[in-house]
Amino acid sequence: MQAQNGQKSIVKGLVASLAGGSFFAGLSIATSIGLLAKVTPTLVSPFGIIFDGAGQNWQLLTWVSFAIAAILLAVVPFILAKKVTDGEVVKAEFAKGAKVLWAVVALNGFLAIATILMSLFSLGIEGMSEKAASAMQKQYWLGTFVPVLVAALVNGVGAFFLGAIAKGKMALMNTFKIASIVIAGVAVVLMVVASLVTLHPKKGSDSNDVYNANSILKDLGL
Repeated sequence: MQAQNGQKSIVKGLVASLAGGSFFAGLSIATSIGLLAKVTPTLVSPFGIIFDGAGQNWQLLTWVSFAIAAILLAVVPFILAKKVTDGEVVKAEFAKGAKVLWAVVALNGFLAIATILMSLFSLGIEGMSEKAASAMQKQYWLGTFVPVLVAALVNGVGAFFLGAIAKGKMALMNTFKIASIVIAGVAVVLMVVASLVTLHPKKGSDSNDVYNANSILKDLGL
């Protein structure tokens, strides 16, 4: 009984690391896209809510933590996978992990659709200059829409692998581990580049030209 409980703990830890790695890698890559596009990433996450309104450096530190979490979680499966011996526990726990990630994908899809609607509704707002309107559309499309689609893709890949392994395709475990570490590596590289671009803008660029959709609406009194 104790051995079985120990096996469940190992498998749960493995699932948590694989699903968590996909989640944070998706957040990191998506956030990097917004930063590289010179707009404020507006992805919904507990971390974004906690640091909402914080200074740029604190926000950037939060975004960098996504990449760090992704790479650390991607390393864990290489340690735990070799300790897994109970196929039935794997099927049960991996199926749960797949459902969680598919739920995240669904949330990403909802945010993408909501962004499209917000973009359409914001067209032709009275009193908004052409420059501000263009900045708002850029915020919607490059700060949210494209990033959430990328996050959906990353989480979808993770959900697919977890679901396939839950159905008995254990051979995909090694493939998933490698894919996770590669995706996490991409997330780290993109975040490093995005951070450098954010902290060290090119000469002649004006950071004041970077608009945030919320600040635009606030200026209009909406």
